Amino acid sequence: MPFQVAARTLLHLGAELISSDGVALFELVKNAFDAGSKRVTIDVTVRIPHSILLNFIEYSRSQDISVESDSGAVTSIEAFKQTALATIDMTVPNIQEFRQTILEAETWPDLLRVLTESNSIVVSDTGEGMSLQTLNDVYLTIGTRSRRLLRDKGHNNSSGRPLLGEKGIGRLSAMRLGTQLHVESTQADESKWNVLDIDWSVFSHDSDALLSEFKIEPHLGASKRDTSVSGTIIRISWLTSAWSKDRLETLAIQEFSKLTDPFTETTIFPIQLRFNQEPVIIPRFKNLLLENAHAIVKAQFIQQSNGEMRLSGSVRYRERQQYFALEGAHLISVVLNPLEKPRVKKSLDLTNNLLPSEGMERMRLLKSLGPFNLEIYWYNRRILTALEGIGDRNTVANLVREWGGGIMVFRDGFRVLPYGDLRDDWLDLDRRAFSSSGYKVNRAQLIGRLNITSVLNSELIDQSNREGLRDSEEKFVLISLLKYVIQMELRAFLDKTDKELSAREPVLIEELEKRVEDEDRQLRINLDKLAGRVPEIKREGSLFNEIRTSSSHLREIMQEVQVIASEYEQGRRQLLNLAGIGLSVEVLAHELNRATEHALLTLANVREGSSPNSQDALIRTLEVQLKTLQKRLQILDQLSTAGRQRKEKFDLINVIRDIFESKQIPFANEQITPILELEPSSKINKFMINAVKGMMMQILDNLITNSIYWLRQQRMLDPTFKAEIKVTVDATAKELRVTDNGPGILPGLKERIFEAFVSTKPPGQGKGLGLFIAREIAKYHGEDVFLAEKTTEPDGTYNTFVLTLGGVTA
Repeated sequence: MPFQVAARTLLHLGAELISSDGVALFELVKNAFDAGSKRVTIDVTVRIPHSILLNFIEYSRSQDISVESDSGAVTSIEAFKQTALATIDMTVPNIQEFRQTILEAETWPDLLRVLTESNSIVVSDTGEGMSLQTLNDVYLTIGTRSRRLLRDKGHNNSSGRPLLGEKGIGRLSAMRLGTQLHVESTQADESKWNVLDIDWSVFSHDSDALLSEFKIEPHLGASKRDTSVSGTIIRISWLTSAWSKDRLETLAIQEFSKLTDPFTETTIFPIQLRFNQEPVIIPRFKNLLLENAHAIVKAQFIQQSNGEMRLSGSVRYRERQQYFALEGAHLISVVLNPLEKPRVKKSLDLTNNLLPSEGMERMRLLKSLGPFNLEIYWYNRRILTALEGIGDRNTVANLVREWGGGIMVFRDGFRVLPYGDLRDDWLDLDRRAFSSSGYKVNRAQLIGRLNITSVLNSELIDQSNREGLRDSEEKFVLISLLKYVIQMELRAFLDKTDKELSAREPVLIEELEKRVEDEDRQLRINLDKLAGRVPEIKREGSLFNEIRTSSSHLREIMQEVQVIASEYEQGRRQLLNLAGIGLSVEVLAHELNRATEHALLTLANVREGSSPNSQDALIRTLEVQLKTLQKRLQILDQLSTAGRQRKEKFDLINVIRDIFESKQIPFANEQITPILELEPSSKINKFMINAVKGMMMQILDNLITNSIYWLRQQRMLDPTFKAEIKVTVDATAKELRVTDNGPGILPGLKERIFEAFVSTKPPGQGKGLGLFIAREIAKYHGEDVFLAEKTTEPDGTYNTFVLTLGGVTA
């Protein structure tokens, strides 16, 4: 037998599913839009205060209408009518007609009908309207696919606009607003109105009746004066909540002003609000506020002519502008694994061992997500000022507060609720802002919009309760892309620009101290884990003592910085020196932390049967790196404890071979072929340099580790990809080149990747300090690290890092 549907199911789909009256009205507005109407009018009429009206209705329903001929009953109803008349708002237009209907009510049922209709919400449009058959076959069919079928076929409504409806349950939102529904609709060339009446109160939780037991039939209504007229009038009465002009004005400001894209110059669908026939203004957004935002982000996610997806855009802040672009492996790298919900990544989970098939799945989902446009406007509320055309500072601040809330989503120009409201932190911005240092990019500072379409973003589907998008893999991909733009482009650019422009401003020692303490704490944790996982390394007791001594030295240096800060508090030049010391401390702390994390990662991968030579090379490399870090702590500045690292002569080719050997496991895991190339190959078999051996090893290790990561991303896209890393020692040019055949560096990132905290890796995969540190180490030797000017890649990307060696060649 088929499913039997209880009548009360309509309550679950209508009154109980819709979260607010504003959302219910929004559904009716969208229906008018889909009908092809040029505008929609919402009239709220309140003749009797809601609380009093409810008491009147309850009392009139309780009367025994069977004794209405009794003189006592007549007296009772006449007295009741006088009481009701005394509560009427006499300022409501045409109120005398309503008074007369009360006076003419002779029975309790008549009076009850008048009272239930005294307050109402009327939604009217001039769209294509509904015929009698449409009312019966479509409007009364719950879950009809009429709109979705048209949309899937690429059809629009009669006005050529996209169709918004898809589930066929939006009409039930009227149940949320009131108990009585009266629909009048007509199509052009019809001679009469088509009428439908529904009393939602019969679909009660107290009833076990089946939906099929209730017969609701539309019927022909009054004749039309003009047969060319079309449209629909929905009248909702016996309202479920109290309405007032103040409440409607609040809805106009907080919700109706944002129902359609407010940033466009013209309203795509005018909405007229009236309370007791008095207009309620829906405020238009003042674009002047956007033009005066402190920072502006504009981004596009598009499908290129070759079929590949590309995320690109720009950030403008303090008269500076920066462009960004991601595609291929760089793009999939910033996307969280869509097969699982986003989660906090463990601090030591650095392997990112994803199968190639998962990389292809990510790219498929990027295409399935579809293109979108993004605009973000950021405001530093501490420095808001008056704006001519808007008002004084308080007015501007209030406007930012009213419209701030994060990124609003608009599909075909209509809002997808509740994104962008302060009650919904769908991108988790506030938690990140309040738990991080530096700029607090939180939702209250942001006014943003994300534009999508029902056709090109068909996998982003509304939840049935209209409270956001349904969870899907495409939704998680979208969130990852938006977080990348906000965290790695907007926030990073804000911090970078302010650091550059305030380079001669006093440094906040307290912030530096906190960051050093965080790195020191993580370092100690990693050392304990390292000793626990690899017991044999405990034999290197002196090595561990040196590392712990280095950690203690960090705190001592910060104490020195604090002392110096107090001594030179009034001296601008001395404070600049302190800023340099603080940055060096932070970089060194990162180096210590990264070295131990790297050791944990590689040592954890060593399995029984691995080559003893591989383990020896690993321990040897690690020991040299950690020892040189301890020594570097002594060269922070002339104000710190005196000490210098010793340079020594060594064969760079042997160092490269040691590093290659220590990377055997990741090379094997990622199917990478390492190549050591000597130029001119016939004339050299060694290349002696005079440098700090550990530092050089750090540079090479960083560049090779970087290549391994991006080759892994490329292999995720193409399982047949043959990865290569080639290290070339050029004796003639006196330089070392590290080249891989991975996705390469886009031209827009050619210099940015050497800046501190700039990374295209996802959060948790890197801090953006590696290449910055590599260049700083090279500068210590009087050398440089840069991307080769000439690109051999057809897409214009850069794949070769160059380390100059002219000043260190022995």
